[in-house]
Amino acid sequence: MKKGAETKKTVTYTKSVSSVAERHGSSSLSLWERCRATARRRGYKGAIAKQHPHRFRSISSYELLRNCEDHVLQSHPSTLSTADAVPLPQRGRLRCCCLRSRSKPLVGIVYLLFLLIVMVGCFIAPAPASAAWQPTVSVCIATAETTAAIAVKSGTAVLKTEEKAKPTRTLRPGMTVTVSTAGSQLTADGKPMRTRTLLVTSADEREPLVLTVNGKAYRGALRTDLDGLAMNVINIVRTEDYLQGVVPQEMPSAWPRAAVEAQAVAARTFALQGRGRHSADGYDLCATTHCQSYGGIAAEDPGSTTAIAATYGEVLTYKGQLISAVFHTDSGGSTDSSRAIWGTDIAYLQPAKELQTKTQPWKRSWNTTAFVATLSHKKNIGTLKKIQLTPLTIGKSAKDRSASGRVMAATFLGTKGTLTLSGNELRSLFHLPSTLFDLKLDGDVVICTGYGAGHGLGLSQWGAKAFAEAGKDYKAILAHYYKGTTLKELYRP
Repeated sequence: MKKGAETKKTVTYTKSVSSVAERHGSSSLSLWERCRATARRRGYKGAIAKQHPHRFRSISSYELLRNCEDHVLQSHPSTLSTADAVPLPQRGRLRCCCLRSRSKPLVGIVYLLFLLIVMVGCFIAPAPASAAWQPTVSVCIATAETTAAIAVKSGTAVLKTEEKAKPTRTLRPGMTVTVSTAGSQLTADGKPMRTRTLLVTSADEREPLVLTVNGKAYRGALRTDLDGLAMNVINIVRTEDYLQGVVPQEMPSAWPRAAVEAQAVAARTFALQGRGRHSADGYDLCATTHCQSYGGIAAEDPGSTTAIAATYGEVLTYKGQLISAVFHTDSGGSTDSSRAIWGTDIAYLQPAKELQTKTQPWKRSWNTTAFVATLSHKKNIGTLKKIQLTPLTIGKSAKDRSASGRVMAATFLGTKGTLTLSGNELRSLFHLPSTLFDLKLDGDVVICTGYGAGHGLGLSQWGAKAFAEAGKDYKAILAHYYKGTTLKELYRP
């Protein structure tokens, strides 16, 4: 089947699931769980291939499930948490790809009756919360590996390949499988597996699974993907478990609880909105500061875990969509707008004043020869004669500064020409902590003094700490840094 047709049918399925949720309103989360469970019991392809083999044969259960989750998260984040009943429409057919069959209308009718009974039962006796759904993220935790020793620390795991639906091996606590590269395929304990991907996952998704890879522990499943002659190791983990390995890496757990709770919500929103950020590489997120620092179980801390639990499932939205909840270390006195930093206007990323200014001060200096040598990566201007840049006043704009005072452009005049660079270019060239700085030429020395650390967009971590110490709760902190956003409960424990 052609890729375009496959994608079209996947989208049709996702729209069907979300539209059923919206029409019937009986907790779209519960309805989605039932559809997913039905599909899983029937093996997705098992029921579909018999009826429509030309349509769905090549769609793997994992891809289909992820496409459905992505559609609901991105297009209908609010429907996952609503429990309000919506009147049934006069027209419209309830569809589910797991059971639909044009050649057998009786099956469809029976299924409609069954689903209606189940839905009524949801209003009378809601399902227990222990099986509550939450999204997963795939995080690359190691690259360019040739060997990965994966051991089961707790729970029961199975080894699978993409090509085979059934597990090839069961792994119990204390057991290890060593995955290695062998040309264009992977091996498991030296045995050729004739595949480019191996997955170690839970034998029962209701049972928590903890695995180690090369001695480092992670919650959830581990996948190894061949990439050239090496492989990437990817952790497929539930969002709340992922956050336990992120939040302590991004903010000290000993800080005021309101600040850590605000960080937890920002990190959760960033992860879910950014799913697929590394889709070209075969995973959602990396484990570095490019996405979010993720250290697995070794990074977990009770204080952060408590803050994560207190905000379970909460995310920030703007006009019904998950926001890009970026954050940074310290704004220096004022955050900035996305237009000033990225060149693109985002309504909820606007300047926000801090309780304190001139925070995190720093200083750099170079002799003019070294400074010009670095500038020559952009252009050779000869001997530096003058620097044109309006003096810094935090929170005040100028022709060459943004509303927060960050450098938008600085001009350097030399004996061989003139060069104008943006603040971001200068920060990158000279490895500066931020773009909130002053530059001046003093004889044969260039002096740079500045404040803050990071890009200056969204939540300032040190600023959040100051607000928390002043008595603000995490909701007020988030509202201050992300203008006009709404805090929503995307899923429940």
